[in-house]
Amino acid sequence: MTFIEQRKISIWKGNPDILFDNLIKWTNSGSGYINTEAIPTHSVGFWISDRDLTKREFNGIRYSYPNPTGWRSLKFVGFEPPLNKIPAGTLLRVSLARWWQQDESTEERCYLQLSGWYDS
Repeated sequence: MTFIEQRKISIWKGNPDILFDNLIKWTNSGSGYINTEAIPTHSVGFWISDRDLTKREFNGIRYSYPNPTGWRSLKFVGFEPPLNKIPAGTLLRVSLARWWQQDESTEERCYLQLSGWYDS
């Protein structure tokens, strides 16, 4: 049993739509975010993806999750050397970035990001 499981910390399992109390919304380009309409109970969590995540280089390093309704994309902000593929079943640390507003015409958002992973 892992340290996280021993501490009874929630671990989401499945696709990224379930993260952060099912409150993640998605942009047309696949970036996940929350806005002020609905704020989850916490901003950091752990996730076990049911599919492999593939490294993409676009505005930094991102990891893509194949989804039937379109790609989901998580910006990588961790310190580990990036892997080309993170296998399904890997324990991932995900978080929400600080509130950010692109300009006066857009809402404030916190974007979903991949903070790291733990090898089993």
